[in-house]
Parts: sequence; structure tokens; C-alpha cells
Amino acid sequence: MPSLSEALRVRRARDAAASGRHATGRAAARRGVGLHAHLPRPRAQVRLGGTRWPQHRRRIRRDDHGRRRVRGDGRSLRARAGGAHLVGVGARRRDLRDRRLSRGLGARRVARDRLHPVRGAAHGGFAALAPARARRGAHAAGAASPRIGRARARCRRGHSHRRALCHRRGAVSPSMRGVTTRPTVRSVNGLVATDHHLATAAGIAALRDGGSAVDAAVTAAAVCAVTQPHRTSIGGDLFALVYDASRREVTAYNGSGAAPRSLSLGSFASGFPSEGANLATVPGVVAAFGDLMRDHGRLGLDRVLEPAIQYADEGFPVSDGLAEGFVDSGGRLDAEAARVFGPRGRFPRAGEILQQPDLAATLREIASQGAAVFYEGPLAERLASAIREVGGAIGAEDLAAHETDRPAPARITYRGHTVYGQPPVSQGHILLEELAIAVGLDMKELEWGSPELVHHMVEIKKMAFADRDAYSGDPRMVSFDVSRLFDPRFAEARRRAIPTRASDRVDAGAIAAATPADTTYLAVVDRDGNAVSLIESVFSEFGSACVAPGTGVLLNNRLIGFSLEASSPNALAPGKRPIHTLNTVIALDGNSPRFVFGTPGRHAQVQTNFQLAVGLIDHGFDVQRAIEEPRWYHESGRGLKMESRFSEATRKGLAAKGHEIANLGEWAEITGGAQAIAIDSNGVFSGGADPRREGHAAGY
Repeated sequence: MPSLSEALRVRRARDAAASGRHATGRAAARRGVGLHAHLPRPRAQVRLGGTRWPQHRRRIRRDDHGRRRVRGDGRSLRARAGGAHLVGVGARRRDLRDRRLSRGLGARRVARDRLHPVRGAAHGGFAALAPARARRGAHAAGAASPRIGRARARCRRGHSHRRALCHRRGAVSPSMRGVTTRPTVRSVNGLVATDHHLATAAGIAALRDGGSAVDAAVTAAAVCAVTQPHRTSIGGDLFALVYDASRREVTAYNGSGAAPRSLSLGSFASGFPSEGANLATVPGVVAAFGDLMRDHGRLGLDRVLEPAIQYADEGFPVSDGLAEGFVDSGGRLDAEAARVFGPRGRFPRAGEILQQPDLAATLREIASQGAAVFYEGPLAERLASAIREVGGAIGAEDLAAHETDRPAPARITYRGHTVYGQPPVSQGHILLEELAIAVGLDMKELEWGSPELVHHMVEIKKMAFADRDAYSGDPRMVSFDVSRLFDPRFAEARRRAIPTRASDRVDAGAIAAATPADTTYLAVVDRDGNAVSLIESVFSEFGSACVAPGTGVLLNNRLIGFSLEASSPNALAPGKRPIHTLNTVIALDGNSPRFVFGTPGRHAQVQTNFQLAVGLIDHGFDVQRAIEEPRWYHESGRGLKMESRFSEATRKGLAAKGHEIANLGEWAEITGGAQAIAIDSNGVFSGGADPRREGHAAGY
């Protein structure tokens, strides 16, 4: 007989179930008190031994102490609750037969791979993942019962089981159709996703110290400028979108610099050189740091620059990505840059310590005296002199004339979300035009990864890039309302022009071929609901390949973003800013941020952001899954580069439409290194980082 305490416990559990409160957890399921509340209702809430459980199915036993015991563990109970107990004897016998076959040495690998829920099935038009261990609790393709599969299908169509399986907005797990290489990071107090783990850690520390999302973003960006010189520097450019929760508005920051006043089209009659200090535009990162902190910061500039100063002064372990950058592009570096990054006569290997004392001294001056000292005063004069010493054209007057712009952000409504991007000189408007064209298509009904979906997205991209080349330039010198590209009538005309076969349109990709990655992106949200989407860059890998002597400042080579055709709206001119590939995204649901995302990758940026937007908004992907899905990249004409994880059927289908397919390998860095954060309606932040690079997301 059960003890009195056991009887009271069972009685309380039954009373709780009757009143709508359900015990959860594996231990509770073993005791037969209740089942996990996330399972489909009402069957998932049947109490074992209750009136709705058939007598011949109860299988109740007594343990050695006379207490009720249910045969099977919590996993089998949940399977029975999902209908798996009704499969039938024949299916059980076939399962036993397959398990016996798997014990044979010759058949072991084949049988186990066939039975494995991840290795045994392809999903969504993509090739099956290579044999890998799925995360505990993940629902891989082919692993669920038919009943659960039907429920998921109803969930995707918006039927009633959406409330049971997808019980809140943003809660759809990436494991519904596959596994990811890393878990989605979730938190409630703040989340930081950057391209380097030290930057992420520094950003989290700033949040813990009471800093805002902007404090954390500037802290992380400054660390990236020290630890990732192959991608960014305080001698580069910065763009950011900031959502201010107190004012419920998005502000755009354009921290890009202009061409030196001494340069013109005639300065490059033979074309742009491959490197050199004369390719540098005025650095805008430091001014943007100062303006962001003045407008939204809680901590002082001296506090947020502390981690960067420490890493520059005391050193940091070189990452694999930086070590590879030295191997790939170290030969481009001038004598001063080679001295700074290879003080022992060679470039450091991964795991070795790199110090930059000159850069630490420059950052200390900025921290103690403010961002303005970088543009006016003794430091600015030393910087201008050092730039001229290595052949650059930037003078003291160019530095003094620089200021950060705050243009009105470009925006569009897409599937109920207000998507914000940067206006020119950023090419962020390309993403918005792509979405304006796509909004008239049912992107959700087109299967993810299918030839039809990829074909439509690639052709839309070609149109948006062609419009960029025709109309976009520095708005201070080119008069064009970029919102005309998002006009519904214009977008409808473009949509009707989407061809059924691959077009041979020539766009900017034919002019600027893909080169090694050169940019870093980060996303931050804080507990008050503020959000930052920030990107910084030196353009090419190691920028101009020149360091201003005595300052530690690596210079950008953004000047080659200009056109040398006088008729182009992006033609080089003194004091003019070139069109930038740099762009970031914030999407609002109502008046609150829903998604914060972006990626480096030159002309791949708006293409990857397009794929992320469709995956997140149209297909409801988890942020980590959206980041890890296979990507395509288009440069020019009918050529289409695709990661090899796309299925053979997808590649053949696109080839049949006239696309000339090239293989990028499984994980192509050329498609970017995205970071993304989703803000759920219950206040939970979900962050993802790209395994194609060294991205790292963390929360607290």
C-alpha cells in the first residue's frame, strides 16, 4: 500500500491537474503525475491512470515499497502521449529487426546511419548534414512521429497547433528541421553578439557595469579595432542604427569619411593601385564613438575604451582568423605595418601574443581628452603628418572638417515589420528595395532552399544592384530621393520584370570582384530595450596596408569604393564620400525591436541580409538557424556561387533555369559572418553568431 504522504502527494497533483496546473519535468512524468506542458493539448495533459487513459494501456506496477510505478521512462511516456504507442506490433517488429541488423559488423554503419534522426534524412531541399551528434533535445528532420509532423505542418500554416508547438512569437526552434553547429544564446538582462569573443566579453562587462546598449557596442567595437586589424581599425569607417527605447525611435549614424580635398579623378588616371596610404578616406570611427556616447552613453568614453587599451598595451592572443589574415595578406603590408604586427621579424601565429603600444597610447589620448583630439589638436597634427610621411593625401584640414552624419534612416514595411536600414552613402537601401519587390511574392509558400525561391531572390538582387549603380551617390552632391526605389509602383514594375530564367544583367559585382573579408559587425540589446546594430571596416583586408608611423593607426582604403567614370553618381571628387557596402538592420514589430542583424562581406552584405530577412520573417527561423542556413552569392551575369550544403536537386533546378553554378564549399566566408538578435514578446533575447567566422554571442 502507498504511504500516507505518497497518497497526499498524488491527491495534490491530481487536484492541480484538474485546476489547470500541470506538473512538469522528467521526474514528474515517471511518477505519472503529469506530462510536459509544451506537448500538444489536450492529450499531453492526460494523467496516467486517469479516466481518459484506457485501462489496458495503464501498465501500472508497484515498486518494492508498494508505491505506484509506471513502466518506461519519461521519454517513452512522451512518445506514447504523441501517439507513438499506437504504431502497431508490425512496426515494433520491424524496429527490432533493424536494431538486430545494426549489431552486425558489416551492416552497423549503414543501419545506424539509416536509423539516426539526423544522418538518415535530408531536409528542406538541402543535403543531409554530415554525421554529427545532435544536441540533446533537438528534433531533427525525420525524427518525429507522423502526428507531430502533421502538427508542425499545421503550425507552419497557422492552424490551431501553433499555440501548442509554437506557443510564443519567436519560439520556433531551428531543430524542427535540422541541427545547428552551436546553440542559440538566450538571456533577459542583455545580449551581445560580435565577431570576436573578447569583444563580446567586454560588451557584456559594460552591460553588467550599468552601461547601455550603446556603451556595450562602443566597448566591443573598440576591442574589435584592436584584436581584428585585418577587418577594422580606428582608421576606418562606422555605420550604426540605434533604437532608443525611451523615445521609441531609430537613429542612423554615418561615421564614414570623405576623400581628401587634394584628390580628384585626375589623381588616378591609370586606375586605383592595390594598396597605399593615398587610398585612405578620412577615418570616421573615432568621431562616431564620441557621438554615440554623447547621445546614448551612460559610461564615460574613458571607461568604454579601457578594454581596448588593455589589449593594445598588454597584448591579446592572436585568433585563427587573424593568423590566416597574416598568411593571406601579410605580404601587402608596408614597412611600418609589418613592424607593428610582426615585431619579432615575423607575423604571430594563432595563440601568440600581439601587442600594439603605439595604438594603446593613441587610445589613451582619446579616452582622456575626448574623440575630438583625433581630428583637431596635437594628436590630429601628428596623425596628418604621419599619413603624409607614408604617401597619404589626408591633411590636417581634412581631419578638422570631418563630422558624423545623422541622416533619417531609410525604412520599409515588410510583413508587418518596419525594417530600418541606412540611406546613402550606405547601400543599405538595396536590402529595402529587395524587400519592397519581394513583398508582392509569397516567399513563405516557396520552400526554403528550393530552386524557385533562390531564383527569385537572385533576380531581385540583380535589379536592386542595377538601380544602385544608376542612382546612388553622396546625397550632399547627388540629388536623388532614394525612397523612390521603395515606392510600391516602382517595386511592382520591377516584380513583373522578374524573368523565368537567369538574366545576364551586369551589375556592380562585375566591377568589384570578391576579395578577402574586411569588416566586422556586432549587435547589442540591453535590459531596457535599447538596441544597436553596428558595423565598422577598413574595406580590404588590412585596409590600405599602411600604418601611420608612431600612432598605431591602420588606415582604410575606402577610396576605391568610388567610380572613376565621370558620369557616375559615385564618381570621385574632393570632399565627397564614396558609396559604402556597410549597412546594418533593425526590424521593429509595432514600436519595439524584433530583430537586430547584419553581416560583413562587401557586396555580399545586402545579399546575405536579404536571405536572413526572408528566413527570419517569412519562414520564422530561429536566429542561429537563419545564420547557418546555406547561402548563395551573386557577382555578375548568370554566375551564381552557392555553398555546397544546398541539395543537388536545388543546384540542378537552378542550372535548368540558366544559372551557372559555382561551388563555394560548405561554409563560405565570402558570404559574410552574420550576427543576429531576436527580441521575444516575453522579454527574452535570442542571439546567434556565424560559424563561418569567429562570431560569439553571449548574454547574462
